[in-house]
Amino acid sequence: MADHQHELLGWMDAFAEAVRTIDFDRGIELFDPGADVADGLGCLVDEQWRFIWPHTERFRFIEGSVSTGMGGDGLLAWTMGLWESSIRETGPEGRRRGRATILLRRRETSEPWRAFHTHFSRLPSESDASERTWSKTAS
Repeated sequence: MADHQHELLGWMDAFAEAVRTIDFDRGIELFDPGADVADGLGCLVDEQWRFIWPHTERFRFIEGSVSTGMGGDGLLAWTMGLWESSIRETGPEGRRRGRATILLRRRETSEPWRAFHTHFSRLPSESDASERTWSKTAS
């Protein structure tokens, strides 16, 4: 495994651990302070993480599903893969699966990777819209 791949998988493990332990401060440390996510990192934390993480358990990226890549200068990288979790209030019956794309950067190759853009979504087959469409066509 290339060094950059090991580092990027480590970033994903650290992020997953932050979600599982509801550690917003650790999650923030994994992001570039200048990240242009939504309306800023504070908005990402306040409008998404604080509403989702407390209701999430067993969050993890699915081993073997993750792809990584890095730019030639070693300062820009990406990861994408599948994730799964369950809803805390319903336990394993509330299983959720989805996909994630994460863009990371650093200013020097000696620095740790920091995310500057993320996109998480449920798999289309598990989305609420899919469930509504399926129930209409199945009846």
